[in-house]
Amino acid sequence: MHQSKAYIAALLAAIFWSLSFIWYKQAFIGFGPATVIFIRFSVSSVLLLSISFIIKKLQKIDKKDILAFLLLSLFQPFLYFLAEGYGMDHTSSTTGSVIISTIPIFSTIAALMFFNEKLSKINLTGIVISFTGVMLVVKSSGSTAEDTMLGVFLLFGAVFSAVIYSLILKKLSAKYNPITIVSIQNTIASFMFLPLFLIFDLSHFQIAGKQESIIAIIELSVFGSTLAFLLFTFSIKYIGIARTTVFTNLIPIFTTISALIILSEKPDIWKISGIVVVLLGLFLSQTKRWPIKRKTIKT
Repeated sequence: MHQSKAYIAALLAAIFWSLSFIWYKQAFIGFGPATVIFIRFSVSSVLLLSISFIIKKLQKIDKKDILAFLLLSLFQPFLYFLAEGYGMDHTSSTTGSVIISTIPIFSTIAALMFFNEKLSKINLTGIVISFTGVMLVVKSSGSTAEDTMLGVFLLFGAVFSAVIYSLILKKLSAKYNPITIVSIQNTIASFMFLPLFLIFDLSHFQIAGKQESIIAIIELSVFGSTLAFLLFTFSIKYIGIARTTVFTNLIPIFTTISALIILSEKPDIWKISGIVVVLLGLFLSQTKRWPIKRKTIKT
């Protein structure tokens, strides 16, 4: 029962994170990146702490785990969102999407190394196929001359941050419930992002006439930074790092569909082909083993 719910949770997390790209575009119309990220995690932390106190699910953190929570928040959300955001300023969308989509591959390798998570040949094949599908999706954008080594380095920094985050999360999720982990994580992240907001955006911060951007930030806070992380944490607890993170390959797919519905952006043949390949890879990555043909012994 828990495994079925974990797969649904991973899928919903991917949907919410895919919508975040559209909400970001709407939020950036009225506010700078530092403002959006700071408010996003501040609202999320207040929301989570309030809910956890009401339902009495907030667990007491052991002193020996404080460092782990600080590292968790440092790698993601803080370093991940900084590296991804500034990395995309120095690379094309194609290059950025391909690099970020390698997170499941590196997470799988890390899970095998540190937690000895077992994966069959078909699981590994599915992950590779899923990654190939993502490459087809982003191919339609074409590559440009705007790629720089700095941008590529920053994006791989985001990948590294996400992998380390998942390893720390795996350890903490065995001891703490999802709402405790995400509440503490986002609260710490809010304080980490505060200096960036004060330095870069406070002097020209205004909210008048920016209703659309404010709504987008609220959506980012509730769905992207609260529900998505809760669902992701729940999923990792019951089906492991490798099988959970492979669902992140669906993010470009859901973003394409959302852009079609909300922004009227029509997908081309590369994106359509990529959707099919990613779904095939996802199916294979969740299959337990290669089908075995049984030999019939004639008597």
